[in-house]
Amino acid sequence: MDFFGLSSINPENQNVEFPLIVLSPGGYFTHYSLKEIEPLALAYMNQGYEVAVVYYQLVDGEHPVYPAAALSVIKTLQYFKENAALYSVSANQIVTAGFSAGGHVASAVNAMLLDEGMQQIFALDPANALPAATILGYPFIDIEQLSFELTPEQQKAIPSEVLFHNTAAGVTKQTPPTFVFHAVGDPVVPVSNGISYFNALQANGVVSEAHFFNGKVHGFATAKPRIGEAGNAQLVDQHLAHWLRLSTEWLSQVLAAD
Repeated sequence: MDFFGLSSINPENQNVEFPLIVLSPGGYFTHYSLKEIEPLALAYMNQGYEVAVVYYQLVDGEHPVYPAAALSVIKTLQYFKENAALYSVSANQIVTAGFSAGGHVASAVNAMLLDEGMQQIFALDPANALPAATILGYPFIDIEQLSFELTPEQQKAIPSEVLFHNTAAGVTKQTPPTFVFHAVGDPVVPVSNGISYFNALQANGVVSEAHFFNGKVHGFATAKPRIGEAGNAQLVDQHLAHWLRLSTEWLSQVLAAD
């Protein structure tokens, strides 16, 4: 877990509480996508958020991806809720954000925290860990809705529980408010993933918003010029880049409502 810009290092901010983004980058569960770490962390920091990046379990680790990946995020949420004052963080304004494979992790976190069986097995208390809201960027949701086949190692890493195969199955009326965005022509994680999750949110009456943008790219992160500097020019798109402003405007409304 990396901290970005946490205000505890600045004594001038000791009497100020900031909202916190707990960020899960993508990377196919084989690596962590660099363009979804520092660029996204800095983008949210520029909007007044503190950011903590979670390096969750990958397929090459000693343990299966799940439940370890989700538990890493849950423990991070618990830690900051318990130590909010230490880091000048508002305990009631801790938000998860997951991108691509990280979107699967973030949505699995909410599903695990609200599943009675998982609560018993892992001694989970949603009151101590459930985020105030969730941002899902071009999220992998359903293992059956991918544009590529998982490797045998990746298939073994995902357990048999339905909520890990399709995290939309874990949406309940208690799921945190959620913002979803996706490119309609995503060639890697089809937009049907984002749509199915949004439909589940709507069916359960969860406060939610979704933006399905015209575009044929995946993993566009901020979609700003800096993303194109590493040979990713196709990811730079002024229209796609609107998702960040839209998500922070939406978060301001949701967090103010609490």
